[in-house]
Amino acid sequence: TFTLKKDDLVALMKMSSAMSLEDVVITSENGKLILRITDLSSDSSHHSDIVIGDAPDGVDFSFNYKMERFMLLPDDYEVNISSRLISYFVGKNNNAEYLISLEKSSHYE
Repeated sequence: TFTLKKDDLVALMKMSSAMSLEDVVITSENGKLILRITDLSSDSSHHSDIVIGDAPDGVDFSFNYKMERFMLLPDDYEVNISSRLISYFVGKNNNAEYLISLEKSSHYE
C-alpha cells in the first residue's frame, strides 16, 4: 500500500504524452519507490522517473501497466496491489475507485 499524489499522477500523464511512452512501472531502486514511464519492449528506451516514497526492504518487484489503463481523475490515491495482478486505487478526495489490471510481465519476489 502506498499513496500516489495528484501532482505525481499529473506529471506522469504529461511525461507519457511528451515522450510518447506507454508503459508505467512501479518499482524500487536504492530503497525508493519509483513511478517510471518507459517502453518495456525496448531495452534502449528512454524513461523518466518520479520518486513517490520509500520502498519496502528486501523486496524485488516491478508492477507494470499500460498507460491506457492508467487514466485516473486527478486526485491523491491510496493504492493497493494484489499478487493476482490487479490493483485498487481509491481517491482520497473524490472517492473514485478504480481496479486496474497489471501486465503479465509484472513480478514480486
